[in-house]
Formats: sequence, structure tokens, C-alpha cells
Amino acid sequence: MMTDLLPHLHIAGLVVLVLLVMLWTLLPFAVFGIKAKQDRQTRILRSILKELRTLNAGQTPVENEIPEQEISNENKPNHD
Repeated sequence: MMTDLLPHLHIAGLVVLVLLVMLWTLLPFAVFGIKAKQDRQTRILRSILKELRTLNAGQTPVENEIPEQEISNENKPNHD
């Protein structure tokens, strides 16, 4: 009974292995594609933040304002 299933398990295992190899090969392209989009979003958000700060220059400061240093260090790697 088990010997009847053995060839099918080998084929299923081979299919899974081929799929994993294909996905592992495509992974770097997906990572670099996401990185470019993230960089673009960061530039847009920084320009929005700059415009908001310009518009709010005459008003009282917001208590929860993000420090400039934290914004400029966003893309630096964390060495912790």
C-alpha cells in the first residue's frame, strides 16, 4: 500500500523543491523593487512634512512632533 504512494510523494517533493528554488531566485528582485518604492515614499513624506512645518511656523508647536534627528536617521542601519 505504501509503495504505491512512494512515487507520488517523490514527484510532489520535487515540485515543492522546484517552486522553492524559483521563489528564492526571484526574492532579490522583489526586495529591490520594494526598496525603490519605499525610498520614493520617504521623499514624498519628507516633502509633506517640510510643507506642514512651513504652514505651521506661526502656530504653537505640537507636543508630539517628530524630532528632525529621528527623521534624518530613518534610512541608516540600526547597529543594535
